[in-house]
Amino acid sequence: MSGMLPKGMVYWKNTLKRKVQGKSYIKDSYSGYSVYRGWDWEKGIIEVCNNVRPDIVMLESGGALKLVPALKKMKTPIVYRLHDTALDNLGGNPNEFSGIQYVSVSQFLSDRFEQKFGFGTSVVPPIVLRERCAVVSNRRKVVFVNPRPVKGGSIVLELARRRPDIPFKIFEAWEKDNNVVELENIAKTLPNVEWVSSTQDPRNIYADAHTILVPSQADETWGRVVTEAQINGIPVIASNRGALPESVGSGGILIDPPDDIQAWEKALGNLWDDSNVYQHYVGLARQGAERSEIGESILTDRLLKVLEEARSASYAP
Repeated sequence: MSGMLPKGMVYWKNTLKRKVQGKSYIKDSYSGYSVYRGWDWEKGIIEVCNNVRPDIVMLESGGALKLVPALKKMKTPIVYRLHDTALDNLGGNPNEFSGIQYVSVSQFLSDRFEQKFGFGTSVVPPIVLRERCAVVSNRRKVVFVNPRPVKGGSIVLELARRRPDIPFKIFEAWEKDNNVVELENIAKTLPNVEWVSSTQDPRNIYADAHTILVPSQADETWGRVVTEAQINGIPVIASNRGALPESVGSGGILIDPPDDIQAWEKALGNLWDDSNVYQHYVGLARQGAERSEIGESILTDRLLKVLEEARSASYAP
């Protein structure tokens, strides 16, 4: 189930069909698989489950515990997948519900959850499909994704200002607010910065990446861009915050404190200016991608185990 932005052809087709069919959620296959899109999700969950008859429902962060009473009435097994630190926005207190399996995308997030609610979760990092992101990079540019202040956009632009000899490429994310526009205006003043729109194909991000920067000033709960970069043997420089140390492992460089611009400049300079140092970190990145704890088959088995536990769990009244 998915919400929609109030624009575009998908939105207008969905709106028309909802009015004609009198349903809260309308199914489409624009993404290559079935998606039910609509607005009233507390009403829609019953409608969709009656149509699909799911074996298990996996909820995501963002107030989804509000759906639990309806799902319990339908005796539907529930997994709640946590992927951000907004633990005050789960839609309720997890201690008030029984029979739900919780899974976090990192040990960092599981620990944060346990500190708040008194019990831990299973841990299954994001499953990254190699064929979706693998590419042979020409390694010509330093790449950064999601230019926002909280993601370290100002740090990247300052690095570009300090190193005019290094070409930078910045990819927008899906949402563009005033903060992003402000950073884009600064980027336009820097001749060594290429600013591009968001992309649906992750291979476009790594096609000419020499190094990936992840200078987030927030507590990230994983770092998918890190895993994808390592699959391509592309070194990563990241902030030592949140779960980034878990995603980077020994396959990159961590900056601490994460806003130390001198440390960022030194790390980037070492990779860009010294080919021996760079090749060393290329090797570490490839080793990082081969870690068993982030292997596709291992993570798939781990997630399937969580789903089986949810299906076999008995609900308390």
